Amino acid sequence: MGRTFNAMVSALVGLTVAACTSSPPAAIRSPSSARTSVAASAPAPPTPSPPPSNFASAVPMTSYPRLPIPAGTPRCHTSQLEVSFRSNGAAAGRIEYTFEWRNQSKSPCWVYGFVGFQTIAPNGRALAQTIKWTTEWSFGRSDPPSRILLPSDTAALGSGQGTGHAFFNVVTNDVLCDTSQNPVALLEIWPPDETAALRIAAQTAAGAPFIFCTDIELNPLQVQETPRLD
Repeated sequence: MGRTFNAMVSALVGLTVAACTSSPPAAIRSPSSARTSVAASAPAPPTPSPPPSNFASAVPMTSYPRLPIPAGTPRCHTSQLEVSFRSNGAAAGRIEYTFEWRNQSKSPCWVYGFVGFQTIAPNGRALAQTIKWTTEWSFGRSDPPSRILLPSDTAALGSGQGTGHAFFNVVTNDVLCDTSQNPVALLEIWPPDETAALRIAAQTAAGAPFIFCTDIELNPLQVQETPRLD
């Protein structure tokens, strides 16, 4: 009995020593070291590109002088004026259109304020739209409304010689809808304080169409082609 007990004790001691001296498998790593390894191997995020500058900052603005208005000069009427759809430019899902007014009569007159503006579908119906008259937008800042002299016998529209002409800009959005569902064929434009409108084709001389998604922003008539950035 004593020999058997001693043998059993010796065997148990041997097993305990063996269990205490064996090393863990090389493949086992602590959870913290595994997470660190994954984080270290992940690629660094790319450096973000600078945001695109707005369109107005990319277009050199021609500076035209503001002409003095002689005493007694009357306000312009629709029959004296002509208007052209000059150009368009885009940035960040928004489009800016530029329009130019000229006095085609033989008598000087002045304009002041915001125009009336209506988009017309190919079937002749007025399209649904929401207009906001403003002097500040993403393309720059316009001067507040002021009287602008339109003398007679000035350079032709689109000639690049805009002295004695008036300009206004329209800003729209082309990403919030399918613009092909509401094509614009004509534009009706009313001079300030006039009840008769002028109708022009809804495209620039270069063939760029007027497209929009309901919302339209208009600035007041200006002596410059584009809003300033300050």
